[in-house]
Amino acid sequence: MAIDPQIYDVVRQARAKTSTANSGRRLVLGWAGTAGGLRYLHALSPVLRKVAEKHDVEVRVVSGGFRGVQLPGVPVEAQSWRGIDQLGGFDIGLLPLDDSPFERAKFPFKLLQYWALGMPVVSARVGIASKVIEHGVNGLLASSAEEWLAAVDRLLADSALRARLGDAGRETVADGYTIERIGPLLVDGLIAAAR
Repeated sequence: MAIDPQIYDVVRQARAKTSTANSGRRLVLGWAGTAGGLRYLHALSPVLRKVAEKHDVEVRVVSGGFRGVQLPGVPVEAQSWRGIDQLGGFDIGLLPLDDSPFERAKFPFKLLQYWALGMPVVSARVGIASKVIEHGVNGLLASSAEEWLAAVDRLLADSALRARLGDAGRETVADGYTIERIGPLLVDGLIAAAR
């Protein structure tokens, strides 16, 4: 998987201006994915309800299956996917996953997208995501409802931590997940396979 950081830079810069201009606004917990992946978000619903009881937040969902999103007790804004700029409205990216063989083998592309935008991330401690996220360094990992609640609470309460983890995530993408980094590896692999 690879990201073209230049595509995300424009959105990231606009995001930074909006965050500075609206520093007193409600924070947005964001989730993006397919309609099939909405089950991960729904499973996180009890945690999000507790978060919404303590903090002035909104959960923003960007998905083709957005019409069916209901998280009782949680302010939700749901919209269909139109482009990367929608992700720029998130303050914290959420990556809930089931712990199954499929998810253990899956590399969540949205993790790279969130990071390319300089966004802090809370992810399930599952599969490849748990290998590339260094807990407390470039993101936060959670295995239980209690850990999810603690991680999201921590980020909501600490803007400096959000900025630090967002910057570290962006560096992670730049160091290993750009087209410039992955392209030559792909070419070498194809040449080796052709031999």
